[in-house]
Amino acid sequence: MKTNTTPAIEDPLNALRDIHLPEPVGFWPPAPGWWLLTLLVIAVAAGLFVYWRGRRARATQYDALTELERLETLYRQNGNAVQLVAEISILLRRCCLATYPRADVAGLVDVEWLRFLDRAHGYTHFTEGVGKILITAPYHSNEDINADALVLLTRSWLKRWPGPRLKLR
Repeated sequence: MKTNTTPAIEDPLNALRDIHLPEPVGFWPPAPGWWLLTLLVIAVAAGLFVYWRGRRARATQYDALTELERLETLYRQNGNAVQLVAEISILLRRCCLATYPRADVAGLVDVEWLRFLDRAHGYTHFTEGVGKILITAPYHSNEDINADALVLLTRSWLKRWPGPRLKLR
């Protein structure tokens, strides 16, 4: 015969442990999703900055080319080539002042000015070609000036012009 020797069963609720809450979620380090979102925001901001800067340069280049067209139209109306050369020189100087440091451009005259224009794009059309007229125009008559070639040279220079630099100061 068997005897029942099992111990008395304790109350099962007494064997339960108290609830242990996890540590509160900390602010740092952020979850991977927040890192990705931060990188995405930085990339979009950098892309918008580059786009804005390029758009600004293109708009300024467009304005310079439009001004050249206006000067050419004015020349076609009045036939004053000396005035056209003077206005083109002013336009080129304004473009260079918008792009390069003022100390490098503002004081340039005569051949140094023409060398600077050539150096900006790596050719010699100003110092050795039709661009020489920019410094000699006041001493020529209207017939001696090849205005069409000068307008073409200026248009070519402006199309290669990088536009104004953004100054971060």
